[in-house]
Formats: sequence, C-alpha cells, structure tokens
Amino acid sequence: GSQYLLSDPATAKAYFQKGFDLSRNLNYRKGEADCLRFIGNVLKRQGEYPRALNNFIRALAISESINDSSGISAGLGHIGDIYSEQGDHYKARYYFMRAKEIDEKIHKNEELIQMLLNIGKSYYRQDIADSAFIFLNQCYKLAAENGFNFVMDGVLTTLGQLHASKENNTEAMNYFRKSIPFSVSKGAYANLSDSYLGIA
Repeated sequence: GSQYLLSDPATAKAYFQKGFDLSRNLNYRKGEADCLRFIGNVLKRQGEYPRALNNFIRALAISESINDSSGISAGLGHIGDIYSEQGDHYKARYYFMRAKEIDEKIHKNEELIQMLLNIGKSYYRQDIADSAFIFLNQCYKLAAENGFNFVMDGVLTTLGQLHASKENNTEAMNYFRKSIPFSVSKGAYANLSDSYLGIA
C-alpha cells in the first residue's frame, strides 16, 4: 500500500483495507491502528477530510489503549495534518507539538523530522517567517545529518517558498532546484509542481 500511496491512492487504499481486515481478524491492534492511519492518509489526499479525521481519531484511540508511543505520535501528527489542510494552523500546531514532544522523548528521529517540517510549514502558511525558518532549518539539518532523504523534497521546496516570499531570490532558486531530484525520485508531484512554479 505504501508503495502506491503517492502514485495510485485507490490501489493503496485497497491494500490498506486488506491489512486492516487481516489485523482485526488476528486481533492485532497495532496493525489495525497503522492501517486506519494509512487509509486516513489516502482519504486526506482525496480531500475527504471528515472521513480521514475519523480514521485518525479511531487509530489514536487504539494506539493509546495499547500504549504505543509511536502510534500516538503518528496519530497526533495526522490529526494536525487535517487541521493544517483546512487552514486552522493554531490547532494543527497543537497536535504537531504534542507529537514532536513524544518523538523527542522516544528518540524517533524520522518522525521528529516530519513534525519539524509540519510545524515549519504551518508557520510559513501564516507568514510567521522567523519561526518557520527555525523549524525548517532544524528539519533540514537533522535530515542531512542522518541521510533521511524522504523529507528532503518537502523541506527544500518549503524553504524555497519561504525565501521567495522574502524576496531572497537567489536562495529560493537554489532550494527549488535542489528539491527537484528528491521529488522526482519519490514521485512527489505536488512538491515537484510547487518547485517548478517557484522557479517560474
């Protein structure tokens, strides 16, 4: 399912649903929560925010019931995503910050990097540049140090947008161009489009 998430959401959703059904038959609660979050992610990408939020809330409840810190963090992050997509950046950051605290406590650097990116994007969307730069630069530094390329397309594109909004055109162009290979390699067409638009 994960392999189809960016390129073919309908196929991804079908696999995640099979995973959920199998997990429920086996009474594998962590698997249920993981698959619910993945299904929610597909629904979010399709613009079905209420249904996505419902999946994320159900997943969070399961993760809390089995004391799965990673699942709790992921659930909080996905709920934050929904509020962010709908423009409620204060509420989004409330969930992102809670997830970030858990990730720092349990030393989950991959998830921490994603939360730093989410928080940075949230501040960027509200035109709070100083805070956006702080979190995006933390994300970029941590990702580069650990070789976590999965987040590079997003952080580089957003840093490009942030610099462009401040008319730092040379820096913006540099970040947009650096983001393109990462976006191409993972099929992240939304970021690729944003970077090409930023260059244009």
